[in-house]
Amino acid sequence: MDWLKGIGLVAIATVACPCNLPILLAVLGGTTVGAVLAANLLPVVVLLGTVSIGALIIAFHALEAGSKRFRAPQDLRRQR
Repeated sequence: MDWLKGIGLVAIATVACPCNLPILLAVLGGTTVGAVLAANLLPVVVLLGTVSIGALIIAFHALEAGSKRFRAPQDLRRQR
């Protein structure tokens, strides 16, 4: 379940990345949402950046927690 949560959050982080803002503006151009995004560009960039970074951090934690089930046990080596 953690793996699925992590993949979903990576997808959200990819869509919310501020570098995709020109694509979002082109797709939403002519709509009310597009007009609001274009009028408030700086707050939108800050908000999308925060959402993107937060989603990536949570996704990496979820993917790391999900991968612990599939790891082989570590060999215990003697220290000299």
